[in-house]
Amino acid sequence: MDDTVAAIAERDLGAPPDAVAPVAEGLQHETYVLTVNSRGYVLQFAASGDSRDVEPLARGRHCYVALRETEIPVPRVVSERVAEFDDRRYVLVERLPGTTGERDVSPARTRNAAATLAAIHDHAAFDTAGVLVGAGGELSVRACGDATFREWVQREVSESAGHLRDAGLGSIADGLEDVLDEFADHLPESFDPVLCHGDFSPDNVLFSDDEV
Repeated sequence: MDDTVAAIAERDLGAPPDAVAPVAEGLQHETYVLTVNSRGYVLQFAASGDSRDVEPLARGRHCYVALRETEIPVPRVVSERVAEFDDRRYVLVERLPGTTGERDVSPARTRNAAATLAAIHDHAAFDTAGVLVGAGGELSVRACGDATFREWVQREVSESAGHLRDAGLGSIADGLEDVLDEFADHLPESFDPVLCHGDFSPDNVLFSDDEV
């Protein structure tokens, strides 16, 4: 794969990489960290050309683009769309400095991460609730179909519980359904939707000391 990474770097960044290192664990996509002319970049490949594999890459790229004129720290996007090389679909972005929060989340880091999350949520609103998708270079929303937001969440959670039960994890499926039963009535039927990361965990937040 290093040859493919090197070829992409030459094409998109104008020079071969000084170093390439795979990121082996914890990521949905095949991921490499590379250095070109002393600058760091992150290259992620979709598992296949199927839209289910490509869409998460596109959604992340569109979020970076949507937030790049704000004070929210997001990486600069190199590829203006999900690019293709040798039948592989990929996104290339700059590498932000910092260390992941992982399990080291102090109260100060929690407050600063929450402030950044609030800023993301305050940035953009959409006409309908649903899943963010990229279309024509712009963010749009794939709506919940003919279901209300509450019905959509109930359906999604029920399907997830079914998959867990099929995998022999019946007790976890039961617990998931118990949580849904307890809180479903508190879910809104509709609301003014906002841009949302959707996977806001310490593993996805970079800190320099306590600053996001």
